[in-house]
Amino acid sequence: MRGELSLRTNPPSDPSPFCMTFLQQTAQRIFESHGPSLRDVWVILPTRRAVSVFLDELAALSDQPFLAPHALAVDDFITQSAGVQLIDSVSLLFELYEVFREIDPLVEFEQFIGWASVLLADFDRIDQYRVNTHELFTYLTAARALERWQVAWHMILTICSRPCWVTPNS
Repeated sequence: MRGELSLRTNPPSDPSPFCMTFLQQTAQRIFESHGPSLRDVWVILPTRRAVSVFLDELAALSDQPFLAPHALAVDDFITQSAGVQLIDSVSLLFELYEVFREIDPLVEFEQFIGWASVLLADFDRIDQYRVNTHELFTYLTAARALERWQVAWHMILTICSRPCWVTPNS
């Protein structure tokens, strides 16, 4: 009937490209182009979850086992290509604690752990956004100095706002 919209809950048995997800279309196109010989194919996807879904979609295209292509998340691809090893967050906290103890040997781990993860997250953002660290820490130092000055100024205003009785002989 004209003007009616039908909602289909079950996908058709032979889905058209319009009903397929991006990962299904990509898996189908790669499988059709290369067949079961995928050892020289590299697929880079945005996330590890997308890699997992893509490999599942690819496996669903064949009744026989075959070697999957090299499929990596972007982060893993960059890490592998750069030849670096990322350190896990727990090891990073212990490493930061050891470095911080050189600055303040009296800091207790229980006290340190409360704010260390925030500090690491801040360092990560500074690195991600390629912030000029010299300018950042100069700004933070100046802001801290203003905070101290404002506290001192507040104390001066409090003292001066009290009634002061001055006698002519004093």
